[in-house]
Amino acid sequence: MPSIENNDFYAEVSFLSFLFPLGEIGSIDLKQAKILLIGTAINQHTLSFLLQSWNAKVEIASDGLMALEKIYFNQYDLIFMNLEMDIMDGWATAKFIRQRLNLQMPLIALTNIIQQIDSETLTKAGFNGHLSQPIYTSSLFQLLHTLQIEALFTKQSNNKQKISCIDIDFIKKIANNDLSFVRDIIHLFEEHTSEVIQQLPLLHTNHQAKGLNALVHKYKSSANNVGNKKLYQLCNQMEKETQKNEPQWHEIEQQCNSLLPECQKILSEIPFVLQKLEAA
Repeated sequence: MPSIENNDFYAEVSFLSFLFPLGEIGSIDLKQAKILLIGTAINQHTLSFLLQSWNAKVEIASDGLMALEKIYFNQYDLIFMNLEMDIMDGWATAKFIRQRLNLQMPLIALTNIIQQIDSETLTKAGFNGHLSQPIYTSSLFQLLHTLQIEALFTKQSNNKQKISCIDIDFIKKIANNDLSFVRDIIHLFEEHTSEVIQQLPLLHTNHQAKGLNALVHKYKSSANNVGNKKLYQLCNQMEKETQKNEPQWHEIEQQCNSLLPECQKILSEIPFVLQKLEAA
């Protein structure tokens, strides 16, 4: 697995990034890369879910101190970390990794959109790049490419990615071929998908029928906007069940087990949807 040997190259990726300079892209394969996520970011579950869907091995540390224990006994190809943590923040952790452990694997800072931190400050702290939260598939995809970790990608020009989660032609019709509006619709759909992945398991575990109902009602509308009939039907079934005075939780569990893999598939496909949109 390739690594970056110095911090001279820095990648900054905004969550509004939608363009990919890779040309024709096949399936993404992180080839069992070992990746460490540090912190308790609200989007950490989504990030882990996505990286694992791209065949990465993901481990999680809740704070910098726990991360250093893992790093001491393991070798990681890539590290993502929150800057703000209760026990040993990201700044101190990065400094220890670079100066005390003398390790040079890529370090990616996870920042809030409201944080105004310039690239030079992060570079001096030992980071190779950063992602603004909330994290979107497109941002992560572009970051990995911008960092020039080419071996992480398997290009299969003769085996194009089949896209089933979004009907681009349908969206173009309702958006009157306004590509900016089309991107906004896809962006919102991606955001809603991430919310479902994060919130659905907890709401189900706690038997919060009203919360589930509100979540899938919003997601149903988003699915309808992108022409995903299968997803619309799954959400509609769960919405009806959670409206009952006495919901059947075994039914809801089965519905959750159908919905979550579909959400994972959607997050994996969205980079290809956006590439197809730009190539049109």
